[in-house]
Amino acid sequence: MFLSVLMPVYNERVTLDEILTRVLAVTLPAQMTGLEIVAVDDGSTDGSRDILTRRAAADPRIRPVFHERNQGKGAAIRTAIREARGDIGIFQDADLEYDPNEYGRLLRPILEKGADVVYGSRFATSEYRRVLYFWHSLGNHILTLTSNMLTDLNLTDMETCYKMFRMSVLKTMPIRSNGFGIEPEITAKVAKRKLAIYEVPISYAGRTYAEGKKIGLKDAFVALGVMLKYKVIDDLYNERYGEAILRDMELATRFTQWLTKKLDGYLTGTVLEVGAGIGNNIRALLHKERIIATEPDPEYVRLLQNAFGGRSNVEVRQWDVTVSPPFAGKKKFEGKNAKAEMVFTAEGSENNPASRSSRASVQTSFAVLPDDDLWSFLPVDSVLCSNVLEHIEDDAGALRNMRTVLKEGGRLVLVVPAGRWLYGSMDKALEHRRRYVKKGLVALLNREGFAVETAFSMNKPGVLGWWLNGKVWRRKSLGRVQMKLFNALVPVFKVVDPILPWTGLSLVVVARRAGEEGLHHH
Repeated sequence: MFLSVLMPVYNERVTLDEILTRVLAVTLPAQMTGLEIVAVDDGSTDGSRDILTRRAAADPRIRPVFHERNQGKGAAIRTAIREARGDIGIFQDADLEYDPNEYGRLLRPILEKGADVVYGSRFATSEYRRVLYFWHSLGNHILTLTSNMLTDLNLTDMETCYKMFRMSVLKTMPIRSNGFGIEPEITAKVAKRKLAIYEVPISYAGRTYAEGKKIGLKDAFVALGVMLKYKVIDDLYNERYGEAILRDMELATRFTQWLTKKLDGYLTGTVLEVGAGIGNNIRALLHKERIIATEPDPEYVRLLQNAFGGRSNVEVRQWDVTVSPPFAGKKKFEGKNAKAEMVFTAEGSENNPASRSSRASVQTSFAVLPDDDLWSFLPVDSVLCSNVLEHIEDDAGALRNMRTVLKEGGRLVLVVPAGRWLYGSMDKALEHRRRYVKKGLVALLNREGFAVETAFSMNKPGVLGWWLNGKVWRRKSLGRVQMKLFNALVPVFKVVDPILPWTGLSLVVVARRAGEEGLHHH
């Protein structure tokens, strides 16, 4: 893994050379392949820009970016995130208050515990800290306490500079604050996204205002305003990922929890998710024995690999469910990275005419790639396909491919939009090719070799909102206010959902892979 040091710089000529030298001299854990410094000069007027230019010419690990005018720490960090190429990122001020030699301590929870975010606390037990301003320290404690009350976290130092993240978090999180409000904003969003957060003690050699300290009393009031703002507003994902998140209703975190709780009991053993996105469902399934997260988009694959690196029970694979998987069956290894002989069940394979015409099972033996290129856990016990099938033109073909990766008797758990009569502008905007009815989907599954165990709908109150938005008002999105209101009402919806007489907005079908005799040949 590779570390990106995200360094905002504004008039730090006195300390800039020294902090660059200290960062470049850091000894990283063995798992880390190296680091880069993405230093964003935020309109400095004291010669800091010249220092960055000179140092970058001498060492390619320093990558300077220049703002033409001063925009604030948050804006500089936002630029640094965009330019960063690492797997893990850490915020590093351009002064000497924080010691880069503690990167190893901050990295440990990510590399060893699967953490998504690590805060370096100046107020937890540490080797040393410089004794300075009482009122400044009290302000930090008050801001941290207020943040904790609003986010339900128990941090000891929300305002710390040293925040380390998997880049899959930072690359998908919008940062709106241009100034010091970045600290409470990020904390609020990290909390709402239910990320794994750790805190480790760090040393702190604070500086005085005479030495260049910039944060002041007015910034404390700005921070309070930011906390309140992001308590109310759910602004959790960048626009690049916003469509997928809206499609899966993942802005409504309570709905996601409601859904995954309903599905949890059906997903046993090794679970493969089709279309894992950036991994929100995977996070809810981390207690499972084994998980394979699949995505067709290479960018999402990289995000998933970064998000779940270090978790031994999660494997990430690039797979388009419309294409037959590379194999399904047993493998025998003769040694590490040895060639493997596979028994391949060619069901619906595009390069097997017999299987396409008769749906018969054809077995062939052949040599395959080294074992580190194979899908280690196939066939699997369970497949989860949530809000994906409705986007696929050949949904029957996708179901055949899902059947291929399942053990005989293994479960497929499908979540799809329900009610053909509800299809409208919202569905078109989200590129839904169809909505489903229970009878038709059950028949389709039966034809493709599945025996349906149970089928039920949920989110019956949501039907009214979808109908109004998509059929009456012809809108293309729900909007954040509606999503926030929906999220707030989920506890009520859970109570009334079983007693309402109509079909819900989502259809859930649980089916088992039947034996070969269960295939309906056609």
